[in-house]
Amino acid sequence: MATMALEANNAPSTTFSRFYDAVPLDLDSLFEEAMGLGVDQARTVLTKHIPLSEHKEEFQPFYKKLRGFPNLHKGWDGYDAEKPNLLVLGRTRKVLKRLEELNFVPTNISPSVEGGTSIYFIKGNKYADFEFFNSGEILGGIANREDEPIVLEIDLNDLDSSIERIQQFLND
Repeated sequence: MATMALEANNAPSTTFSRFYDAVPLDLDSLFEEAMGLGVDQARTVLTKHIPLSEHKEEFQPFYKKLRGFPNLHKGWDGYDAEKPNLLVLGRTRKVLKRLEELNFVPTNISPSVEGGTSIYFIKGNKYADFEFFNSGEILGGIANREDEPIVLEIDLNDLDSSIERIQQFLND
């Protein structure tokens, strides 16, 4: 299947290659299938194969929403927002998977008007999030109604410490 798609599209896109290298998930056969596809086709393949039945019930709505993000179009917000790119979709999926493993349920997941996605948490007057930007940058934020918000630079290689910091903030 990938060979036929490769011939139809002439060559895999640079964007997809960057996504593949930057987001090493344990889904090798899926990546092999998607490597020969163009960006839009690969985006669909990589999100439609998120099997909801494999996830804890409370996480299924988040994966379902993530599966729909590739269907957004430029200007989905009524203005000029970009839809999340492949890099963002892969990284968001990776963080969701880790949150699920830790049983740390977010409040919601959404596309971002700044081009990307957000996984966020609200507890009382406290707010925290992971922001995934199409540029490749990942930031976290923690805020309450009294103090200045704190911006965290998120390193996917040290994801657990960022998650722990957000959990500690929300539970203090």
